[in-house]
Amino acid sequence: MDLQLTIRHSKKPYLRRETPKAQLWQQWNKSQIIKIHRTASNGSAPEKKKSLVARDAEFTFLSPNPIIRNGLVPIVLRWEPPALGWFKLNVDGSCLGPNSYIAAAGVIRNDNGNWVNGIAQFCGIGTSIQAELWGLYIGLIKAKELGIQLIEVECDCKAVVNFMSCSNISDAHPLAPLIYMCRSFLPQFSQCIVRHIYREKNSCTDLLAKHAAARKLPFTLYDVVSSFLFSVFWADLLGISSRRRISTNIEPG
Repeated sequence: MDLQLTIRHSKKPYLRRETPKAQLWQQWNKSQIIKIHRTASNGSAPEKKKSLVARDAEFTFLSPNPIIRNGLVPIVLRWEPPALGWFKLNVDGSCLGPNSYIAAAGVIRNDNGNWVNGIAQFCGIGTSIQAELWGLYIGLIKAKELGIQLIEVECDCKAVVNFMSCSNISDAHPLAPLIYMCRSFLPQFSQCIVRHIYREKNSCTDLLAKHAAARKLPFTLYDVVSSFLFSVFWADLLGISSRRRISTNIEPG
């Protein structure tokens, strides 16, 4: 078993699941620290302190109840293929520069993780949520054109995901027309699941949206993987993961 150990310095307190053994260890440590301070004039005191810190670190990281720093726990994130017979549509939007140029993008892959189609479009000036909604809209249109019936839709904007299930959106909402257009497509599939994910699972579509915004691309279809997407696409296909820390009371996406 490989043991990876990372020590970070922080002034913020730890959150520790206390056990009787841990409490006894801490009490013993305190008594040793007091002894070290009382013998500070002795040249061996710094060495004793180093030894004490080393033993404390060993106890901490080999303990069955790990420390949770600041209420955050690490999770491993990677793009995952859909279930057998399903397709996955990842959507994203990009809002770049002081002029707020926005673009939308979608990437469709099959249950083997193979590329099916990509879509991108520059949408003018707007907000990041508008860009995300346009990404969902053009992605759903393309999925319907391809005759897909079983589809998982993933978006890293939680507001957009909530819009798809919210039943009390006012007609006066500034994004209501675009929200309704997106929602009108959902019943047209045999099964359609829309879920929120972390951005680390959406790298390919994120890069495509940024590319479209930076170059102000008109509506563009990608029947094959474009060269600027090779690295992120293959990282997804090979299951290469990344890590992030999340709050312990948040369900991983």
